[in-house]
Amino acid sequence: MMLFNEPSLQEIVQPRLTMSCDLGRTWIAKASYGVFTQDVITISNEDDLITLFDAWIFLPKELALRSPTTTCSGWRENVLPSLALSLQAYAKHYGSLTLYNSLKFTHDDPDFINGSAMPTGPRSLSVLHLLLLTFSLRMRSPMSL
Repeated sequence: MMLFNEPSLQEIVQPRLTMSCDLGRTWIAKASYGVFTQDVITISNEDDLITLFDAWIFLPKELALRSPTTTCSGWRENVLPSLALSLQAYAKHYGSLTLYNSLKFTHDDPDFINGSAMPTGPRSLSVLHLLLLTFSLRMRSPMSL
């Protein structure tokens, strides 16, 4: 009896595509696409502000792997030689997402179930280089599912 999923071709081949176009001396346009799979999950409680222990487990065989398809596009501007600003828009399609079974009622009910989600939103990045130090500020909108 096998406890875990055998890797399929979809899990082994995870394509990624990144393109960028120089729009002048300081502007760069970017776009990317990727397919990712993950066969381990953490069973920590996301409601905890600080987790003392994160346990990672392999997904049981009866669950489909987490497999988001991510697309992202945006621009980057080198405002100064030491300061770069970037703004991006992203979308992740989770065709398979592992979720806690909050409706578990009996011992025989599964602990985890498969679901789906489509988070989208903007994110920004500012990077400042001063002498030997690099400072970065990242901001991302809350995920909308």
